[in-house]
Amino acid sequence: MSGIEDARSRIDASEELLKKMDYAGAIREAGACIELSVKALLDTLGIVYTTKQGRIPHDVSDKVPEAFEKLKPFLEDWQIESVKKELARAMVLLRMLTSIRNYVEYPIKQLELETKDVFDHYFSKEPWKEHGRFCEKSTCNHKKSYRHCEKEKENS
Repeated sequence: MSGIEDARSRIDASEELLKKMDYAGAIREAGACIELSVKALLDTLGIVYTTKQGRIPHDVSDKVPEAFEKLKPFLEDWQIESVKKELARAMVLLRMLTSIRNYVEYPIKQLELETKDVFDHYFSKEPWKEHGRFCEKSTCNHKKSYRHCEKEKENS
């Protein structure tokens, strides 16, 4: 199976897991989809992403700007900004999802929690809204966004 076909199967798996409310599994598969998609693009463009030690890292987001530069000559003027934004989104998502990869794959032993206990319905909503509700009940005492909460912390 090619990288892009494997990526497609991962997004299909992610959607199925989401329907079953397996949020940790859905996040894990979505991350794998983005990783495989970006690596397929890099492979197609002949961009090497292995480390000097020969390892293949999960997070290859630092190679995305190089991919854009290689793609740019083949793009029409009207496509450049759109492709740049899509690649930037892939880059950010890959970095973000790679950073939480261990949390969606393995239990948090220090707190004796399984991934399904951490990535529950909370992650099916907008977490910053949930954070705001938490803050209402605890220290911030506000009914605004997460950003407002952070500003309150800075000012105190």
